[in-house]
Amino acid sequence: MFHRLALEAIKEGQGSLVWLSDKRISAVATSSIDKSTVDLNRGEMSFSLFDLPDDKRALLDALADSNNSFGPQMIERLTETIGDTPFPKYVRKYIGRVMPNGEQSVVLHRCSTIEGYADGPDINKDKITRKKGFFGKSQMEQDRHPQAVHHLRVFYNGKGRARLFYKFAGSIVFIQNTK
Repeated sequence: MFHRLALEAIKEGQGSLVWLSDKRISAVATSSIDKSTVDLNRGEMSFSLFDLPDDKRALLDALADSNNSFGPQMIERLTETIGDTPFPKYVRKYIGRVMPNGEQSVVLHRCSTIEGYADGPDINKDKITRKKGFFGKSQMEQDRHPQAVHHLRVFYNGKGRARLFYKFAGSIVFIQNTK
């Protein structure tokens, strides 16, 4: 499945290729990874930047707060709201195939601002990137969503730009070229 996801990313022309690995499957020998040009994200992926005016953010938060914040209907409504590029089809397919707890396996969380994060060399607020990532355990709200393994959250900056982040609650590592 990991190989198929990587191939689908190439076919869809989604920019930097993402390879997936876990405890059992290694995408590449660890010794052959140039850590200066490769990002190893433990379970977190982000996608294209998009505009997030206040009305769109309100729609996303309402969707997250509703009873429809789970499952395939939520994925469809999220895609309708932000578009295909910020939420690639290959990721949606993966989520749809790996739902061990049914619709409760995937959850959309309320949007989060990054403006409270301290400026520094490991964060780029314009591009909404951070070396450590944004999607920590507290943002996953495991106590509220104990059956969720796929977590989706939009992080946004003060300039009306946003990025969707996907976090898998498991042992998957996303390997992505940065240069």
